Amino acid sequence: MPYYMIGLTHVQDFARFGEYSAGAVKSVAAHGGRYLAAGEVVEVCEGDFQPHGGAVIEFDSAEAAKRWYGSPEYAPFRKLRGEIGSTNLVMMRSADPQS
Repeated sequence: MPYYMIGLTHVQDFARFGEYSAGAVKSVAAHGGRYLAAGEVVEVCEGDFQPHGGAVIEFDSAEAAKRWYGSPEYAPFRKLRGEIGSTNLVMMRSADPQS
């Protein structure tokens, strides 16, 4: 069953964001993840968090998503993400009963 990592980021250091993004993309691919959406937030429809960007990443299972998030490949970029801004990150399972 597919699981999705959904992150919204408020970037405070745009100069370093490119480094984070490039590393994150490579680490996601190395763990079988697929970006379904990524980029600038077009509109905040509800809530107080004002993110600049975000991503929706699909993994084949919850275990695969957790392996990526805790992987040594992603660790330095997860640390960097925390240094350049704030992020809300959640994991959700597919709503498709056929999955």
